[in-house]
Amino acid sequence: MKTLEVSVKKWNQFCQLLQDVCHGGLTSIYLERPEGGTEPVVENLPLQKVSLDGKSDRCNTNLIFEAGLPDQRPAMHLVIDPIHLRLKSIGDERRYNQLHITAENGTTIVHFHPGLNAAELQSFSEHPQGIEA
Repeated sequence: MKTLEVSVKKWNQFCQLLQDVCHGGLTSIYLERPEGGTEPVVENLPLQKVSLDGKSDRCNTNLIFEAGLPDQRPAMHLVIDPIHLRLKSIGDERRYNQLHITAENGTTIVHFHPGLNAAELQSFSEHPQGIEA
């Protein structure tokens, strides 16, 4: 499994890439529990929106995910003050299909189907070759 950490300087561009490439693709979002295990927030719903908001809250930057069917109100997940954005390739080394976000309000894991092409992501990482995990 390879891991890419997205450079803080490129979070806005990365969110735009996610929005462009993964919009409409199936997404699952989970929260890691402090005592272990995960809690589902969204499972296998189309991704509607990804945005990084650093203006509406003077103290925190917020990462916002919205997923749902086109004819329904989307479920929203708010990540408060992210610290690390790490992409992981699970199974296929050419695609990154998990995003692990360490933040003030815990760890969020986002699964993207089919994922992001590794070649598109090299410019977003501080470690262009990735980190073996």
